[in-house]
Amino acid sequence: MDTLKAVVAAGRERDGAAIDAVGRTTPYSYRELSTNAWKAGNLLGHYGVHPGATVGVAAGPKGGVEGSHVNSADPILTVFGAMTRGANATLSPQSPVDFRALVLPWQWYGRYETTPSCSVLAYGGPPDVPEVTHFETELWSENPMEPPEPVEPDTVALVDREESFTHSELLSASEQLLEEYGIDEETAVGLAVPLDSAGAFVAGVLTPLSVGATIILGADDEDLSPHADVIVQAEENEAAMSPAAVERMLRV
Repeated sequence: MDTLKAVVAAGRERDGAAIDAVGRTTPYSYRELSTNAWKAGNLLGHYGVHPGATVGVAAGPKGGVEGSHVNSADPILTVFGAMTRGANATLSPQSPVDFRALVLPWQWYGRYETTPSCSVLAYGGPPDVPEVTHFETELWSENPMEPPEPVEPDTVALVDREESFTHSELLSASEQLLEEYGIDEETAVGLAVPLDSAGAFVAGVLTPLSVGATIILGADDEDLSPHADVIVQAEENEAAMSPAAVERMLRV
């Protein structure tokens, strides 16, 4: 697989859980992940997201939960949805947001100012203002087919503040982590940091999903320890993946 679009497509052939989120009654399967990432890509296309465009993703908790840890698949679907269209995503949007679209938890709506050309989609809620689209409602009825745009390995997939990373660069870093930590389809990877950087995305999302492992969401590192074989946490040590260490790897 040489693009993240191929990673999404491969999920259609995988069995097992892609995401196990605290508070969700059943895990999110790989087939659900693939189909709904395609739906997210097609949904974003209705809001002007085209190849080369940027989607802002403020990846916070769903349902009014306090804190900044992701506890649902929604922001992950958005990131992969953008990438399947040949667009790119940023997990660190700054106000005023001047992208084609901004996707965020409804309870974070007041945190961001947007320009008139930026469409806002919110998950959770549902939103009670007409200018904000309810992400889950629109996703449910969207076309479940893979977006048709071709995506090349050297296409920019993720923008992290002033830095841009291509599909091949993200996958190269992911391959190094797979080897270093022995991650395979039997591994559970716990995400115990905010999903707000390229390092967190590669370590906690792309690396496990690229081989059929399971992501554990929605708990801090102490709660994750009994359930996760590998934990992504801020502190750098031999037993955990650190976003800061992954970002240094990406810059090499």
